[in-house]
Amino acid sequence: MPRDLPVVWGLLDDRPGHATQVQGIGDALPWPMIEKPLTFGWLSRLDNRILGASALGLSRVARAGLVPPWPDLLVTCGRRCLPVARWIKRQAGGRTRIVHVMRPSISTDIDLLVLPYHDRQLTNEEVEVIRVTGAPHRVNAARLAEGAQTFLPRFAHLPEPRIAVLVGGPAHHVRYRRDWARELGLRAVALAESLGGSLMVTTSRRTGSHAAAELAMTLKIPHVIWKPGDPEPNPYLGMLALADAVVVSVDSVSMVSEACATGKPVHVYGGDRLVGHKLKMLVTRLFKEGRIVALGDPFDHAPPPPLDAAGEVAAVIMDRAEQWFTQTTRVNAALSEAG
Repeated sequence: MPRDLPVVWGLLDDRPGHATQVQGIGDALPWPMIEKPLTFGWLSRLDNRILGASALGLSRVARAGLVPPWPDLLVTCGRRCLPVARWIKRQAGGRTRIVHVMRPSISTDIDLLVLPYHDRQLTNEEVEVIRVTGAPHRVNAARLAEGAQTFLPRFAHLPEPRIAVLVGGPAHHVRYRRDWARELGLRAVALAESLGGSLMVTTSRRTGSHAAAELAMTLKIPHVIWKPGDPEPNPYLGMLALADAVVVSVDSVSMVSEACATGKPVHVYGGDRLVGHKLKMLVTRLFKEGRIVALGDPFDHAPPPPLDAAGEVAAVIMDRAEQWFTQTTRVNAALSEAG
C-alpha cells in the first residue's frame, strides 16, 4: 500500500435507501469517505445503456461538485449513479476502482459488484461479485453504543425487557390488510406482556397517519412512540441499541437488515403477506439463518452474530487494496489534472 491514504468518494443517490448503503460501506472502511450528494434531471430516466459513461443524468449543481482530484475508490448504489461512476473513472484515466451495490443493467467498469442474495446472479464472469444477505447499512457497534448513550434518558423509565417496534407501511410487494397496523400493535403488545416488558415504537412516513393512530390505540402497556413530524429527534438508533428484542414489519429490506444487525431476537410481521419475489427470497433466507421468527412464534434459540453486509464488503475491499491502489493519491491527482 502507498503511504498516502486512497481517496474515497461515495456517490449518494437522493433516494435515502440507496445513500444509506453507500454510507454504511464508508463507515466500515478505515479510510475517510468524501460524500458526493447527487441530484438528477430528466435524462436520468434513460436506460443506462443509452447514457453510457456520462454525467448527462445529473443536475447542473451536482455536476459542478465532481472535480479533480479524482478518487481512487468510488462506492455507488442504484441505477442512476452508475453512468456517473463510469464517467468519473474515464476522467481519472481508468484508475478509479468502482464498488457498486445492486444488480446493474450493464456491468462495464465495475471492479466489485455487491449483489444481495435476494437479487438475481450476474452472468458476466468478468466482474468480481460478493454476495451478501440483506443490504449494507449504518447500524454498527459504534453507532449503537452512541445511540444507547444519547437516548437512554428517553427510555430509562420503561420496564425491561424493552422491545423495539419498527413499523413501515404498505408497499407494492406487500399486501397488508386494512387493519394491519392494529394487528401488528396487538401482536407486539402480546409479546411484551408475555415477557413482562414494554415497547419502544417508531413509525415511518409510509405508515400513514390513519394506520399510526390505529397502532397507537393498541398500546395499552408502558411504551414510547415516535412518529415522523414529532418535535423530538428520531430515536431509531436508540431503540435498536436499548432493545432486548425487535419487532419489524417486513416491507423494507433496509429496516429488516438493520433489525438483524443488533444481534438480538427479531420478530417479523407481514411475512405471510409478501408478493414480491426479492423480499420473499430475503425473508426465507433470514428464517433459514435463524435470524427471524414470525411475530407470535417464540424465539427459542440464540440469535446469530449481527448481520453486517457493509463490514463484509469493506473486508473484501481491504483485501484488494494492495492490488488496486498502486498509485498514491498525489500521483493520481497530478495525472488527472494533466489529463
